[in-house]
Amino acid sequence: MRLTKNEILYLLPLLLISFVKGIGISSDNKVYVAVLLFGTVLIVMKSVKERWTRNEFIGLAALFLIGVLSLLMTKKETVLFSLLLVVGSKGIRLNKIFWTMLISRLVGFFYNVLLSVVGILPAKQAIFYREGVFISRYSFGFGHPNLFHSSFFMIVVLWLFLKFERLKLIEVFFLMICNFLIFSYSYSRTGFYMICLLFVGYYALQWKPVLKLLKIVVPYVQFFLLGLTLVLARLLGKSVIVQQLDIFLTGRLYYTHLQFQYPLTLFGRNYDGTGILFDNSYSMIVMLYGVILAIIVSLAYYKTARFTANYGSLATNFVLVMISLLLFTESFYMNTLFNITLFIIAKYYFRELDDLQ
Repeated sequence: MRLTKNEILYLLPLLLISFVKGIGISSDNKVYVAVLLFGTVLIVMKSVKERWTRNEFIGLAALFLIGVLSLLMTKKETVLFSLLLVVGSKGIRLNKIFWTMLISRLVGFFYNVLLSVVGILPAKQAIFYREGVFISRYSFGFGHPNLFHSSFFMIVVLWLFLKFERLKLIEVFFLMICNFLIFSYSYSRTGFYMICLLFVGYYALQWKPVLKLLKIVVPYVQFFLLGLTLVLARLLGKSVIVQQLDIFLTGRLYYTHLQFQYPLTLFGRNYDGTGILFDNSYSMIVMLYGVILAIIVSLAYYKTARFTANYGSLATNFVLVMISLLLFTESFYMNTLFNITLFIIAKYYFRELDDLQ
């Protein structure tokens, strides 16, 4: 794969940033800060050479301002970090972006697992009480067993997107064996079932009714999941079915319920010290990052998905739906290294429509 200078200026920092974040290096770590600063310089060098339309410049400037306000309110740099990667992606083919992310994630995944196996990194055993018994869960160098499994999910979904028309049964068989093996240590039901659903959905697309349903659903799936999040949070404690669902989702609905006890804000708030966890991206985008950003990203997704439903490739539509489903159980919406739909949205915004077809 030959790369131009502009592609190197973007894909090299993407590779490095994706790797250091993929192995779980924290944002205050000196290695991460150095990589981020180095990457920012390269991406800025690349971006200043690009030709920007007036609308693109105004839109990105507005997002930058929102990112700064978000940083001040939430004390999190996630919006600015994601905006950096989105801006730099202009003119870079989506396949090259995803191949770069796949390589970095594969290397990072094996790095963590192998160093945990040989004892250099701690396996981080955690005891959980589930369904009347205590179980031991392992994260193998990742911050949490769920992150261990969701990292593998991202490898699978990137591989599926890149090999969508050429995926072989032996590859699916191998990945499912890995899925079962990882589950035997992580006990992450979310990661395990999402990978199973990924392949069930992939083969179900062979039937025309399912294919038609996908194109109908893709523009509205995030609106539906946001609405479902709000409804379930309201019904918690009032419905036996919702209570049982919360148990299955290991308390995710409970934390979502607590989040919505706080008033809405325009640009978000900081929840440090409250004990509240975010395990649902749709509640997170509203309550942590604020109503303004929630409206912007929701409309951006809708406009992009409405285009891809009519003109986009099957792989693009499928990934949009599957990542949207994952976001219901994980808090990754504004993290481009997990929520790769943001790169797809960027291609629509930059009118690089052939990349979506």
